[in-house]
Amino acid sequence: MTGPAMIVQTDDPGTYLLWCPACDEPHQIVCPGWAFNGDLDRPTIHPSILVQGVQWQDDSPFHRGSHQVQPGEPTRCHSFVTGGRWYYLSDCTHSLAGQTVEGVPFHQSMQGDVL
Repeated sequence: MTGPAMIVQTDDPGTYLLWCPACDEPHQIVCPGWAFNGDLDRPTIHPSILVQGVQWQDDSPFHRGSHQVQPGEPTRCHSFVTGGRWYYLSDCTHSLAGQTVEGVPFHQSMQGDVL
């Protein structure tokens, strides 16, 4: 590994977390539901990753500021991760919908809270 990994394994075998640059929060995959190439720095994962939720009120700690929907409306992050790049599909409700961006190392300060 050359630096902090883009994907980390949790204490639960086969469960991994990636830091989503669009949502600014972790997304989880569980193998064998997803295929993962095993590369922690430049992962390829398929099928697509779909994370859905509901937009919280602006003053809530759970509010997703990057999603462009009103409180109470559904949020959606739909993506592929290939060679360490996030390919966001156009049905996402965040500002990176339809764009491709480089992956980022897993947010180190959050690891203790989510693993």
